[in-house]
Amino acid sequence: MNKIRFLRSFIHLFVLLFPVSSQAILVSHLDQPIDQSRPKKSATFKQRYFLDSKYAEGPNSPVLFVICGEWECSSEDLEGTVEQLAKKFGAHLVALEHRYYGKSLPFSKLTVENLAFLKTENVLRDLARFQNFATEHHSLRGKWVAVGYSYAGNLAAYYRVQHPELIAGAIASSAPVEAKTDFTEWNDHIAKVVGETCFAALRSESNEIGRFLTVKPKSALKMRRLFEGMENLLDPSEFVLELKQRIDEIVFDGRRVELCKSLEYQDKNSRLNHFAAVINRYPSRSFETKSGKFENEIEALDPWAYQQCTEYGFFVDNLTPDTALSKYLNSPYGHELFCWTTFGLQDPPKTHLINRKYYEPIISGKIDRILFVNGTEDPYSRLSVSRERGNHVNSSCLFYTVENGNHCADFSEIDPYPELKKMMFEALNKWFY
Repeated sequence: MNKIRFLRSFIHLFVLLFPVSSQAILVSHLDQPIDQSRPKKSATFKQRYFLDSKYAEGPNSPVLFVICGEWECSSEDLEGTVEQLAKKFGAHLVALEHRYYGKSLPFSKLTVENLAFLKTENVLRDLARFQNFATEHHSLRGKWVAVGYSYAGNLAAYYRVQHPELIAGAIASSAPVEAKTDFTEWNDHIAKVVGETCFAALRSESNEIGRFLTVKPKSALKMRRLFEGMENLLDPSEFVLELKQRIDEIVFDGRRVELCKSLEYQDKNSRLNHFAAVINRYPSRSFETKSGKFENEIEALDPWAYQQCTEYGFFVDNLTPDTALSKYLNSPYGHELFCWTTFGLQDPPKTHLINRKYYEPIISGKIDRILFVNGTEDPYSRLSVSRERGNHVNSSCLFYTVENGNHCADFSEIDPYPELKKMMFEALNKWFY
């Protein structure tokens, strides 16, 4: 294993220093100030980027700037729809990894104090500084267009707002550009997407599970064991909250038909077993419990959780009566306790600042050349810009909604959506040339 690891490292280093052909994807880094507000006095970190020029004709070819979000960036982020666009327009493909994710880590160990530099303002300055670096260092002198999906779609749109002099346009797919602490629309959307009949069945099953855990707590172990990773959630409200989070993920991923079918069985035990089987295909996403143990996705000092607590919100733990999945969803252990316990944050996220600086200029018509793409089944479309929301008042931007599309439906390929493909081609042709 050590020999293989050494060989891989040697090959990777050789490719970086001596590219064997124009087809190779360059993986490299630049030194970025940790504190972009004081770049000359700040310590630096190595921010990773990827460059693929196989479709470009030369230094004046256009550039598709793929902004990576809250994940580890890789060469796969240069595939799918963006690669189709690069091939069509003979463009360079560039991806920049987000600070605090993947291998672009400002600190070797995360502390609450170190996370203080994880701000949207710093992220956008990273983008601008990298673009200037790449223009000079890699001779990428053509026009640039930013592309992003989900939260990274926010950044693509915000980057256009902040630096219209640097990029000719932006494509923001499934981008919840309006920051909001209590994302109650999420629950409204989930109820709407699954339909009245299925939601009634989900509510009935969830209430029955909560009732059984309440009335027969000692004999409920067998039932709890049907749901993997939830065996130790003894409190009915905590158990049903976890159940709700997994149901949300299933609908979010476009698997609502499978979920709803599991509830069509008349026999009580068969229905519960099939329901649990569908739920178990999604890992535990526990937010918090009475014991204060935060599990799996939302862990202590998780960078995205910090961004939620400080700037974006997007919390879905507060429910309206009409869209509450169960009467047992009455746990007070919501995001306020999580943010305070984990990060020592007592103030709510500063969503008003994000909206004032980036969202309001978009809807007020002060900025142009942003294409917003959403899906009708995507809950995050409720915080984006679209005709369905009625906030598409900026005639200088473009809007497209994928019917029956879920989150980032257009990310992997564009061919299934010919109207959107035509819109993208026309927009890029105008922006690039």
